[in-house]
Amino acid sequence: MQELYNQLTEERELLKRLIKSLQTYNRKLAQAEAEYRQKLTETIFKLKVLGYQGKIDGEMHDTEPVAWTVAPKLARGIPEVAELRLERDTLEGEVDAIRQKIYQTKIEIDLLQKEMEAIRRGE
Repeated sequence: MQELYNQLTEERELLKRLIKSLQTYNRKLAQAEAEYRQKLTETIFKLKVLGYQGKIDGEMHDTEPVAWTVAPKLARGIPEVAELRLERDTLEGEVDAIRQKIYQTKIEIDLLQKEMEAIRRGE
């Protein structure tokens, strides 16, 4: 019974740490989302007003302004924007993994509690 109690205590401590981690990663994700959206919006406007100025296959290019309809798609491919999106998507994966681990830990806690109850009842 003491071993089950110790396992239950460990799982509860793990759950507390996971919830704290989730809070931290949610803040990081929100910040990454804000940075990505700001850079995306800025890049869309630059493409519309100024066109693209930068390297394509190692060569410098300077294009005319692009249409509003195509600017968002092109903007997502600009390296600075793509890097921010990658950071955001990576953090989303981390948040999802933590949520799954929280769910798994809650199930483990529930199973340990049920096992302890069964022992108390003499089953």
